[in-house]
Amino acid sequence: MKKLIVTTADNKFAVGCAVLLYSLKKNMSIFDECDVKVFYTNLSDENKQLIKSVCPKATIQIPENFDYCKGIKTLYGEDNQDTYLCLESFKQKEYDRVVYIDTDMLCIGDISDIFSEDLQYDIMACTGTKKVNKKARHYDGIAKFNAGFMVVGKKHLDNNKTYNDLVSIVKRAKETMRGDQYKVLHKTSATFNDQDAIRIFWTRRPVYILPDFYNFKNFAHGPTEKDFKETDQLFRENLKNIKIIHYSGKRKPWANKTDRSKRPRDGKIPGMYDVCSVADPDQMNKSLAMHIWHEYYEECFGKKCINNWYKHDKTMSWAE
Repeated sequence: MKKLIVTTADNKFAVGCAVLLYSLKKNMSIFDECDVKVFYTNLSDENKQLIKSVCPKATIQIPENFDYCKGIKTLYGEDNQDTYLCLESFKQKEYDRVVYIDTDMLCIGDISDIFSEDLQYDIMACTGTKKVNKKARHYDGIAKFNAGFMVVGKKHLDNNKTYNDLVSIVKRAKETMRGDQYKVLHKTSATFNDQDAIRIFWTRRPVYILPDFYNFKNFAHGPTEKDFKETDQLFRENLKNIKIIHYSGKRKPWANKTDRSKRPRDGKIPGMYDVCSVADPDQMNKSLAMHIWHEYYEECFGKKCINNWYKHDKTMSWAE
């Protein structure tokens, strides 16, 4: 079986990409058997070298065609469509199986089993629900799964057919938008992202849902301190089974605080599109998941990751 790991990077996420690859190299028993590709649209030579210093075999490349999503408003803002880079995973027809992993993830357990011959499914992913899903299930279609971790089988790689179908969905979203609203199934949205195209495509197609341990997002969630404490405890209780931590949303361990000092303009919340950031630094300092990422960074680079909020103090505790 020819295996490929795909992730993405830009100048804000390059550090996250490097630490992700380090964590995969450390914990995957078959990492040496896998090729690695990192897709980007905006990445400096310095950051390319940073990634290569951790994973020399990584191929760092620009997509051949990225015009299809030009001008679409995404969760990254008006002029950043990097969310669509994950679709490059479906354009790797020379491989037998591809795993796509978001840059804001960290591998803390062996995920080599996703390449097992026993798992002959067209696509595998996680739902990422609020309640931890601990069992694998096969569905004929599913309303939504999280695209941050996907295992793509040969059926969706052959002839680039699935890739082309997903691109067509994105193009159609631009053509059918009304005013400033995109149509996503039976609802409308101010943005249209990779997740929306994937949701539309797989609503009526088979999906194998993995346990949330392959895409664990249930940690340090608010809005109240009680909520933060409870979800951190949930993370700790499941830690022995967790394989991948997903630092989704404004929970990037390496990034700086979201700037909310400016007044709203045109109805937009300050820092709304600052996706590489942290919104609740006081709570994140108490999160075990944050401490784990910083441990991996120090192992990888031999120094501490410095930003404007993380205190490097594991003794911090939740207020009673």
